[in-house]
Amino acid sequence: MKRAAPGTAINRFLDLLNEHGPMTRAELCEQLTEEPNYASGILSRLVSTKRVHVVRYDRSELNGRVLYARAVYKAGPGPNAKKPPPLTERELKQRKPERPRIASVFDLAMTRRQWRDKRKSVAARDVA
Repeated sequence: MKRAAPGTAINRFLDLLNEHGPMTRAELCEQLTEEPNYASGILSRLVSTKRVHVVRYDRSELNGRVLYARAVYKAGPGPNAKKPPPLTERELKQRKPERPRIASVFDLAMTRRQWRDKRKSVAARDVA
């Protein structure tokens, strides 16, 4: 395997992956204090030269938000994992946290009929 000059960013990425095992781009950036865009370029170059491969895609949550599928990289040649399809609307709704109902100042200016209709529509939406 061809190796770049000592101390280059490519070698630092490869050394870190060899020492700590599979990592995401964000974890690599955190360890090496590199910018994410810079790391993306290096990782894509390493994947294209088959010095690194994608082991799997990790889909996790952060503060209740569903994150996109993130690639987990591993040093060495190997087959790249297949990227999963995006989440469907139904899956997103199931994973989305329930937001509390907050009264608005605009509710104060509503007539009784508007207020009653609004409560019915909210109740119907909650049932569905």
